[in-house]
Amino acid sequence: MSTKTIRFAPLLFIAFVFLFSCKKESPSIGGITGPSTVCYAAQQVTYAVAASSAVDYISWSVPEGATITEGQGTSQITVNFGIKTGLVTARPIKNNTEGAQQQISVTFGCVSGTWCRLLNFQGTARYCALGFSANNKGYVLGGLGTNISGGTGTPLTDVWEYDQTANSWTQKSSIGVQGLNDGNYNYFVINNILYMLRSDTSAKGNLRFISYDPAVNVWSYKADFPGMNSYQDAGCFAAGGKGYVCCGPTRKNVAADSSYELKTVWQYDPAVNLWTRKGDFPGEGRAKPMAFSLNNSGYVGTGFDNFNNTVPVVPLYDFWKYDALADSWTRLNDVGFNTTGPGLFSLQNEEYAIAGYNLPGGVFLKSSVKYNPVGDTWTSSWNFPGNERDYVTTFVINNTAYLGLGFHRDNSANYFLGEFYSFCQ
Repeated sequence: MSTKTIRFAPLLFIAFVFLFSCKKESPSIGGITGPSTVCYAAQQVTYAVAASSAVDYISWSVPEGATITEGQGTSQITVNFGIKTGLVTARPIKNNTEGAQQQISVTFGCVSGTWCRLLNFQGTARYCALGFSANNKGYVLGGLGTNISGGTGTPLTDVWEYDQTANSWTQKSSIGVQGLNDGNYNYFVINNILYMLRSDTSAKGNLRFISYDPAVNVWSYKADFPGMNSYQDAGCFAAGGKGYVCCGPTRKNVAADSSYELKTVWQYDPAVNLWTRKGDFPGEGRAKPMAFSLNNSGYVGTGFDNFNNTVPVVPLYDFWKYDALADSWTRLNDVGFNTTGPGLFSLQNEEYAIAGYNLPGGVFLKSSVKYNPVGDTWTSSWNFPGNERDYVTTFVINNTAYLGLGFHRDNSANYFLGEFYSFCQ
């Protein structure tokens, strides 16, 4: 009997080829490129993926409140963030088949070399507010603004704490002085405690010296200030664990009807709660000097002579360094600018002066300059992105500078400002 051999191999091969050709290949894309840290509510931020022509569509998603302004479906999108962060994701699609998702986690934070707009200050808009930092928090106190009764340019006493991690403001105990009649003050910070001179209509000479400890949220009265220096428009700094008040106009109720500029220097020692008169400032007496602390030394310069008199104001450009141990002053190179109300802060052992009002030229500013103590040089730096303004408020937390508030005039209309910005190198 003969037999027949039936060969199935060709049929199996054809079936295999048919099944393989019908299988849909999953599309793929590369990882997402773009910033993982952006400014609060950052705008026009770009994210992209590497995709081949085998991808028909790329479906992007962004955090709640953010919007994709252009590029949905393509390999690159532009995003405007809201007030929340989260994941930016991209998923490729080919012939209705979805591929593996790529993602990047995005948070708000400091963007090196960039000014970032922050959550607005939660108190009323104002200028001349005091700013300082302590225990990794920032603080804004008082100033001049609109009170709850609607009066403008009136003294404010509220205190606000800024949390860098949460980008949030919390109201604290109000300034502990009654009888306030002005929004300006002289102050310094020693060991995370604020010390300031304040006007007080109930005090002798209408002046009080008080402290604020933010760790326990408590205000305290300190030894009365014995000098004639006004509670405003003097120069203050801290050095060697002590505070200093230099120059400034006299208080009118202490001197004659018309105040004049002083050269006196007073030192406050918080360890014994005592004021001591030091050697006079060697330059001209002046009001509104620029004063700051840097590397445990005090710096004082610029300002104005005849500021509160009827004769023409004289702008000053000299600049001095104070050695607290030797009680001595050294004249440095003159400063090539003169402004009232600039924002001052220190970053990486350099001092920045930003914005302010150029009194000789009658112009509000948004430019900045940087002082390098090693070379004793002032150089132009970056511009502030907000409106031109003076009497701004500053503080520094973890090598990030914060600047906001202030006074702005536009077409003869006055504006109190309420936004805040951050900057880090």
